[in-house]
Amino acid sequence: MSVPSDILVFVDEAYLELSEGSFAINTMSPMVKIRKNMLLARTFSKSYGMAGFRVGYGVGDPAVIEKIRHYYMGPPTYLTAIAAVEAIKDTEHMAKNAKRYQAVR
Repeated sequence: MSVPSDILVFVDEAYLELSEGSFAINTMSPMVKIRKNMLLARTFSKSYGMAGFRVGYGVGDPAVIEKIRHYYMGPPTYLTAIAAVEAIKDTEHMAKNAKRYQAVR
């Protein structure tokens, strides 16, 4: 199936870390270089358990990012940024979360 280049393709990778297989295998981020009309969103809400922090990021072509800049609500707070960095570092906790999620699923 083909999507016209004037249609934005939005990919939500909220649960990516909780899926089976590696991040590199499952992420669609390399497609952003190929499909200029793609926007990929990542959040710390699900797999990192940080829903209340409202932290995440998007990956997309600079032209797409510029078009949505109007909706940008500003950078995360200092505390949120520290929490996100520490969450990324804690790979052991993430591995446990992924195993629990996969068992429940």
